[in-house]
Amino acid sequence: SVFEIEREAFISVSGECPLHLEEVRHFLTLCPELSLGWFEGGRLVAFIIGSLWDQEKLSLDALTLHKP
Repeated sequence: SVFEIEREAFISVSGECPLHLEEVRHFLTLCPELSLGWFEGGRLVAFIIGSLWDQEKLSLDALTLHKP
């Protein structure tokens, strides 16, 4: 569900999704304590996947790396 929401959101704006399904799964295993889902009627409708990042500016690496 997370990947489908991610894909729909990014494709509607930029035409492509920066993350693949396996990357989303991997990221959720790195720092699940920083992720949050919103459910309505038992269905995931929104989410936040957080990470720790040690640089002043975000980059594409921030989408797949977790720097505790």
